[in-house]
Amino acid sequence: MSEEFTEQIKQLREQIIALEKRVEIIESKFQHEFRWAISLDAYKEQVSLKFTKQDFSKALEIIYGEEQGMPYMLVGYDTIIVPKEAIKCFEGLSFKSKKVLDIGDLPPEEAATLRAENLGD
Repeated sequence: MSEEFTEQIKQLREQIIALEKRVEIIESKFQHEFRWAISLDAYKEQVSLKFTKQDFSKALEIIYGEEQGMPYMLVGYDTIIVPKEAIKCFEGLSFKSKKVLDIGDLPPEEAATLRAENLGD
């Protein structure tokens, strides 16, 4: 092979490596931006995380910062409902986790009682 041809191959390889790095960066940004579904309803399992006062504000920083876009619901001053998959995002914080029940998970009599209590029937 001629030196010119060898040099061209070397340049093409360098260009391919540079393009592969750009693709990795773009894929990383894309995965982060679209990591979460828009609504909690899109998740089959949801959990209620009850934080200590100190860690509740840290949890909010996570939701509004590095995990922006995560669907959540605030309940009171210390509890957040999130998809079950989100638990790992709060590692290192102090909280108690409970499964959020769907009305369909309850026996019909109990569901009817809850509806009556909440609707004033």
